[in-house]
Order: sequence, then C-alpha cells, then structure tokens
Amino acid sequence: MTNMIETARTLGEQIVKRKAKKLDAFLAMLEDPDLQELISGLRNGQPAPVKPEHKFAPGLTQMIFALRAASGGRFTADDMQKKLEDQHFEFTGDHRRAVRDALSRLAKNKQLKLVEAGKGGRPNVYEWL
Repeated sequence: MTNMIETARTLGEQIVKRKAKKLDAFLAMLEDPDLQELISGLRNGQPAPVKPEHKFAPGLTQMIFALRAASGGRFTADDMQKKLEDQHFEFTGDHRRAVRDALSRLAKNKQLKLVEAGKGGRPNVYEWL
C-alpha cells in the first residue's frame, strides 16, 4: 500500500513539473517576436495567418532585436541593414526589402515606433519602445 501511495505521489510530482515546463514554454512563445502577429490576432478574436505573408530570412527578427542596443536611438531600415551586414547576417533574398518589411511588421506589432514616415525619397525613421 505504501508503494502505491509513493508511486501516486511521484506521478503527481511529474505531472506538476511537466505542466510547469509547458507553461514556461507557452509564456516564452507569447513573448516571441516572430509569433506576435498570430498572438495579436488571437487576442483580438481575429484569425491570423499561420503562414507569414512575407518571407523573412531565418532569425532576422531575432537578430534585429539582438542589435537593439547598437541601434542608438532613431534609425532607418538602411541603418539596420548595414548593422546586419556588418554582423555577416545571411539573408535569403533582397536585403533591403527583408529589413524594411521586418521593421514595418515590428512597428505594426508595437515593438518599434515609427517616428517619421518617409516620403519624397526619405526613409521611415524608427525607434525602440
């Protein structure tokens, strides 16, 4: 009888640990910049596309976040592209378009602020929130 109680207690502890691990992973995904479009749609009760509308280089958003401290206040897509190229980031396509689209998406998801909308050949200017 004692063995059965100990087995039940062990199983209960394993279940609690497994749930805690899953909850940690879930909370981390809620903070993942690559999932913000999907999460925003779920929060607002709107269906969000599971497949991204644009093809971004793998890890582009993460690398942009990693360069956050080096961004130095306000910056443009060209500034960020230069920093990414300086870090030897491997783009999968058009560098300029990928960075511009990623920054636009981050601004749309309120992770960046569009300080100045570009016009007349001038680029958009961003800053981190």
